[in-house]
Amino acid sequence: SQYDNQIQSICSTSDGGIAGSGFIYPEDIVGESKPFVFKLNACAELEWCSIFETDRFLSWAQNILQTDDGEYLVTLNSFGDYDYENTFLAKLDATGETVWCKPVINHNVYSDAYNPFSDRMIRTINGDFLITGKVFWKNPFNDVIPLRPFYALYKSNGQELWVSPFGLSDTLLGRAYDCLEYENGNFLCAARQFTNGLQMGLIIEL
Repeated sequence: SQYDNQIQSICSTSDGGIAGSGFIYPEDIVGESKPFVFKLNACAELEWCSIFETDRFLSWAQNILQTDDGEYLVTLNSFGDYDYENTFLAKLDATGETVWCKPVINHNVYSDAYNPFSDRMIRTINGDFLITGKVFWKNPFNDVIPLRPFYALYKSNGQELWVSPFGLSDTLLGRAYDCLEYENGNFLCAARQFTNGLQMGLIIEL
């Protein structure tokens, strides 16, 4: 590319190629970055590149994975409303055109949630997609809104299966990272916990 850009993630594709996601400065380095995704063929030749338009400052595409039907799911950070909707999940067709784009942890549904940011997205055994990250989520027992790990499971058509803000009952604070899936469908996830001024590594089973 003739523009400044950064690649956040890549995935292999069913035809032996590579898809990637990140951000690009389509005008110049002093302008606003925009999320972009691209597809290379098996010979590392560019097949297509798509840029997501947004008014947000320093927006980026965090993760990209291919679905069973040869299309793509992409997580976008710093993409929505400043106060409520920061992470979006987008579906792209096989040529990089946007099919739909929707907020992850929609504030209109989860009114106690603010500013989710995604970190990882993994594909499950049965073809669903688990998104992890951090979200400000109000305590159920007072008005404090601390930072918590979150996990959200989606089908490839965008249907939300569940959202789990971890630690509502025991005031666990922190951020979620990568996950592994067991054969029984449970997940073992890495996280970071904030406690007594310290940051500690944490393993969570879902």
